[in-house]
Amino acid sequence: MLTQGLRMYQEPAFLKLRDIQNDADVSLTNLEMTYHMHGEGTPQPETEWTPTCAEPRFLDDLKWFGIDAVACANNHAFDYGEGGLLANIRNLEAFDIPHAGAGRNLNEARMPCYVSTSRGRVALLSCASSFLWQGRAGPSGPTIPGRPGISYLRHRVTYTAPKSFCDELRLAIEKLGPDMRRRPPNPGGSVPFSFGPAPQPHEPLNPIGKDGDTEVYFLGHRFVHGDSFGMGTEPVEEDVNDICRWVRDARRQSPWTVVTSHTHERGRSRSVPPDFLVAFAHRCIDEGADLFFGHGPHINWGMEIYKGKPIFYSLGNFIYTNNTLSHIAPDAYVRMGMNPWEHTPADFFDQKRGSRYRPDEYPGGYPAEGPNPSPAEGVLAVVDFREKALREVRLYPLDTRPGTHRSMAGRPMLAEGAIAQAILTRMKHLSGLFGVKVDIENDVGYVRL
Repeated sequence: MLTQGLRMYQEPAFLKLRDIQNDADVSLTNLEMTYHMHGEGTPQPETEWTPTCAEPRFLDDLKWFGIDAVACANNHAFDYGEGGLLANIRNLEAFDIPHAGAGRNLNEARMPCYVSTSRGRVALLSCASSFLWQGRAGPSGPTIPGRPGISYLRHRVTYTAPKSFCDELRLAIEKLGPDMRRRPPNPGGSVPFSFGPAPQPHEPLNPIGKDGDTEVYFLGHRFVHGDSFGMGTEPVEEDVNDICRWVRDARRQSPWTVVTSHTHERGRSRSVPPDFLVAFAHRCIDEGADLFFGHGPHINWGMEIYKGKPIFYSLGNFIYTNNTLSHIAPDAYVRMGMNPWEHTPADFFDQKRGSRYRPDEYPGGYPAEGPNPSPAEGVLAVVDFREKALREVRLYPLDTRPGTHRSMAGRPMLAEGAIAQAILTRMKHLSGLFGVKVDIENDVGYVRL
């Protein structure tokens, strides 16, 4: 989330990070905002976040920083609607940055982009499980053009609960009416975010489920009888199959294939990925992907080696300078209890820090969701292959410096000392949950095969 220039900064820890990226054969990242001029698109209503966009000129700084291609499927891709998404695509192409995950129709959003290197061509595919429903790309028809949007990955949620609890839900449905089975719409009549049950393409966004002897649908959620409370998730097979159709295409068009997903949804705790993401990542590797990486929760989720291929479920934050947006959508001001005609962007971020954010812990404006793990940190993963075999992964800890001035916070540096050790220790623990051994040496994590 880059909202200002980069090339004027000369700190050694910053320039070394740039060198690591430029020295790689290819560097890939998630582009979690759109780059276009204001007036090219309008901010969308009913979002749970601040709509973000920045001037296209900053894309040149992203290239200077070593980025070769970007993933565009995420919850911010449609912040400024169809106009913003299409303007972002035009500007990425004008700056010669390959991109995947967003397109003028569903096929274009699903298909990979390619980067040519001296070691071979690299394919990148991008999708998101966390997105605005109205931002989903649509297929073209015989006489109708497709709908611009992103490549989406829906999922289903099943809650387990004791029979006595499910009987209480049945009683509520009996007393309040069958519409209690239905997922309630937002005030605008839409379901803006992908959390919860995923409707099929031809179903309404808030379908009524069919109850069974051991299950009940309540407010659009499926509850099944069990001995205790629990939750499970699974990806929608139709979406997985459609994405993997392009994975199979990419593996035949390129010797290297990378798949990425933008996923906010958590697993058993906020420090582990959801089951549906693990299942999807495994399926992508099974279909021929060489590497999978995730992003979205703004914290690290650890890594796995599956069938000899690396999976990074989340690497935390990279560039996170969204506290210096030059424009704030009026709806965002109102959501913070502010008047868009009286307040300025600086007022907005002051208010944001003082309400949903703890200034004592994250002065730069990072979410106050607990001190461990911290959304103010991230990891840069460098993956070495030899003859298609994974040889080594190097994990460089990143410090986005939340204690600095707002204009500086969010720009990453290579972490050192206690900060580096804390980040790598967490990464070691979380990766250990997947059976991966991380050695920490001189403020760098190593996974050796």
